[in-house]
Amino acid sequence: MLKRFYILVLVFFLVGCGGGDSDSAAIAPISALFPELRAYTYSDEVFISGDMSGIGNGSIEVYNSTTDQKVTAQLLTQQECYEGGYAWLIFFIVYIDDFCLTDESFAAVVPVDMGINNLTAAVMDNRGIVLQTETYSIERRMPVLSGFKLKDAELDKPFDPATRSYYVRSCSTAETIWVDPQFDRMDWPYFFDGPNGLDVIIHINGNEFEIDWNILELSAQQLSSDIDIDIVVFPYGKDDMAESIGTHYSLLLLNSSDKELLDINLSAGILDNIFDPLESEYHATVGYVDSSISVSATPTDMCAHLTINSLLVEHNAFSDPISLGEGLNLITIDVFNNNETLENRLMVYRVSDAEYLQSDYIKLDYIHDGYEYTGRRIATSGDDIVIEALDYHSPYRRAVYVATLTNEGGWSIQRLLSDSGSRTLYDVEITGNTIVVGVTNSNTDAVYIYERSQDGLWNNAQQIPSPEYDQVGYSAKSIAISGNTLVTSRSAEPSIDVVDIYTKDLDSGEWMFDTSINDLFTATGSQVYDIVLHESTLAILVNKTTNILNDYTVYILNRDVSGIWNLVSTLSMPARTIALYGNTLVGGSGDVYTKDTTGNWQHTTTLRASNHNDDDEFGDSIAIWEDTIAIGAHGEDSRATGVNNSNQGDNLGVFSKSGANSGATYIFKRDQSMSWEQTEYIKASNTNTTDLFGYAISLSDAMLVVGAPGESSCDTSINGNQADNSCYRRGAVYIYR
Repeated sequence: MLKRFYILVLVFFLVGCGGGDSDSAAIAPISALFPELRAYTYSDEVFISGDMSGIGNGSIEVYNSTTDQKVTAQLLTQQECYEGGYAWLIFFIVYIDDFCLTDESFAAVVPVDMGINNLTAAVMDNRGIVLQTETYSIERRMPVLSGFKLKDAELDKPFDPATRSYYVRSCSTAETIWVDPQFDRMDWPYFFDGPNGLDVIIHINGNEFEIDWNILELSAQQLSSDIDIDIVVFPYGKDDMAESIGTHYSLLLLNSSDKELLDINLSAGILDNIFDPLESEYHATVGYVDSSISVSATPTDMCAHLTINSLLVEHNAFSDPISLGEGLNLITIDVFNNNETLENRLMVYRVSDAEYLQSDYIKLDYIHDGYEYTGRRIATSGDDIVIEALDYHSPYRRAVYVATLTNEGGWSIQRLLSDSGSRTLYDVEITGNTIVVGVTNSNTDAVYIYERSQDGLWNNAQQIPSPEYDQVGYSAKSIAISGNTLVTSRSAEPSIDVVDIYTKDLDSGEWMFDTSINDLFTATGSQVYDIVLHESTLAILVNKTTNILNDYTVYILNRDVSGIWNLVSTLSMPARTIALYGNTLVGGSGDVYTKDTTGNWQHTTTLRASNHNDDDEFGDSIAIWEDTIAIGAHGEDSRATGVNNSNQGDNLGVFSKSGANSGATYIFKRDQSMSWEQTEYIKASNTNTTDLFGYAISLSDAMLVVGAPGESSCDTSINGNQADNSCYRRGAVYIYR
C-alpha cells in the first residue's frame, strides 16, 4: 500500500513530517500535517502521514466532508524507509533524500472525489474526546493541456481547456503536420519521470507517445480524419499500472475550398450597407479630399489567396493606396482557393470638388461646464476650426475652442477662452496661425490674439485694447482678418459705430493700431452689422435706420500702395450678412455682385433656395470660397437628412412640420460661363426639430463647416451617438469634405 501512494508520502513528509515532543503530558500540534496551501492530485485517494508522539493512547481521524468518509490513522509499528529522488513541490523542483517513517508515525489513506475535497483531522484522547482539529482542502482534477502548437496550421478557435473538440486548418502541402501538445508545468504539484512516480502518456489514434516536452510529428494521413488525443496519467508510475486517468481531445483536419469573405474594411469612408458575405458587389462613398483609398479583406478560409486589384495582399492587411478619380471607381477583390476564384467588386464613389460629404460630427467634451449652443459662431482656415459655445442659462457666459485635423485624420480640440459671465463674445476669426476673438468686459473691451506655437498649441499672444477703451458702450461687434490686416467694429458713441484697422509689425509680431473709419456712416442710429476683408478689399455692411431691412448699405474700400483706404463703391443690399472673396461679394439676401475690369461692382444674380419658404431665415449665415457659395437657412423645416436628399418638402405650417426649424445649408457653384447654380442641398445626418442647422457656416478650400446650436445630443465625443436627444440645445458642428 505504501508503495502505491509513494509520491504523496514524499510531499507531505517534506511539508509536515518530523519528530515531535516526547512529553506525554502535551498533545503535539498537527498543523504541519495540513499546511496552508492548495495541493492537487490526479488519484482517487490521498496518503497522509504525521507524527504520533505525544498523543499517548489517543488516535487521529481524518474526515472528508466531500465524500462523507472517515478514516482512522494507523500507527506504523515498524520503521519503513523510502528512496529519494527529484520531485515537483508546488512551484519548486527539489531533491528528496532517503527518509524513513519511524514507529512514532501514523499513516492514513483518504478517498477523494473529483473537484475540491475538504479534509478535517481530529486528535482525540483515549476516551474519544477531540483535543485538536485541523482543516485542509485538496483538489482532484483531470489532466489537461494548456494548448496545441501547430506548424503550418491553426485551430479554428482559441484554445480552451474545457473545449475538447477542434478543427485544424492547414495550408501546407507537406506529407506531415507538426502538432505539439502543450502542458503548463506550473499546474503539476509534483512530477516524477521514473518507474515509481507520475507518468504521462499521450495516445493519438491508438498510437502511444511518451511525453518528453518535444514536438510530435503526425502524418498528414492521420490528420485527414478525426484525431483522438487522450492524455493518460499514471499517478503512481506506469510500471505499476494500478490506475490511470485521462482526458480526451479530438481534432479534425479542415480542407476547405471556401471562397467567401468575412469582412471588408476601408481606410476612408464606410460601406453603404452592412457587410453581407453572400453579396459579391459592395458600394462606398468618400469625399473629394480622399484622392486614394486602401482596402483590407478577410477570407473565410485561411488558406485562400487574396488579391486586390490583381495584387496579392495578406489577410487583414491593407493594400497599397489605390488612386481614386471623381465619380465611380472599380476595385476588384478576388479570393482564390483550390484552383477556383470568387470575384468581388467594390464600387467607390468619390464626390467631385463641387460636392460635399459629411465626414465628421463634433461635440465638445466640456458639457459639464454648462456650455451649450455649440456652433453658434464658427470660423475655418485650412485644417483648423474655431468654435464658440454659449451657456444657454447665462447668455453672457461663453467659451471658444479650436479643433485641428490631425495627420491621422482625427480631431484634437483645445479650449482657448472661457469666462464666468462678465464678458460677451461678439465674433471669432482665423487665418493661418492666428485666431482673433472679439469680446467686451463690462465697459472695457478688447480683441484677443492667439498664435500657434511650434508644438501645435495655441497661446494668447496679445490683447489689443480699443483706441478709446474707456469709452462707455464700446463693443467689438464684428471682426475680420486677412494676412497682416485686422479690422474690428465698435460703438464709439451710443448711436454711432466706428471701424478700426490694425496691422501686424513683421519685426516684433505685434499688432499695431493703424486708423479708424467713421466718416462714412455718421448718421444717428448707424450700426455696423458685418465687416469682411479679403486681401486689400474691405466691405462694411451698415444699417442707418435702426434695423430696417431695406436700408442696408455696403461700403467697399480698397487699400492703395501707400496703405490708404479709399471708398470705391456703395451698394444697397437688404441683408444682415455679407461674404467676400476676390472680386465676388454676396449678401445674405442672395444678391451677388462682381467687380468688373473697370473696378466697378455690378449686380449679377440673386440666389434662391430650391425649396424657398417663408421664415426659413435663408441668408442669415453665408460663406464664399473661390467659385463656391454656401448659404445657411437655420429656419428651414424639411425632415430630410444627408446631402441632396429628395425630400425637401414638409412645409405645411410651423406646428405640423416634423422638422420645424431643423435647418439646411445650400451650395451654389459658378460654372465657366460665370452662371451660378445650386448643386447641393445639405441637411444634418440626424435632422431634428429646432436643431438650427446652418445657424453658422464657414467655408475654406475643400471643407465646409456647419453649426447647429440647437442640436440636442448628450454625446460629448467626435463621431459619437447622434440619435440621443435628451440634452436640450447642447449644439453640434458638422464637417463636410
